Amino acid sequence: MIHNETIDTQLNHRSIRKFKDQTLTKEQLETLYSVFGQTPTSMFMQNASLLHVTDHEEKKRIQKLCNQKYVGAEGDLFIFIVDLYRNQQIRKQLDKDDGRVHTTDIFF
Repeated sequence: MIHNETIDTQLNHRSIRKFKDQTLTKEQLETLYSVFGQTPTSMFMQNASLLHVTDHEEKKRIQKLCNQKYVGAEGDLFIFIVDLYRNQQIRKQLDKDDGRVHTTDIFF
């Protein structure tokens, strides 16, 4: 089997659903936001939005909606959204046809 740092990281990946009851630092958040903003996407659409939920009551509502106790239970909650609506609105503001944002390849 071929090994390198990237492959080894993927092979050693584990999902942990018990989180510490602490929020991320400003520096950690800035790093995550920067990485999110630089993540490559198909056709350069950047068709994702990131929600950072910090309000305890909002996190409880989301937890109930998901029916998964670990969602938003501790620390920070991030929700990643496929956001074609934003790009549709940008195209409309530029007087461009929005038909292209409705294609399956752009969605995926």
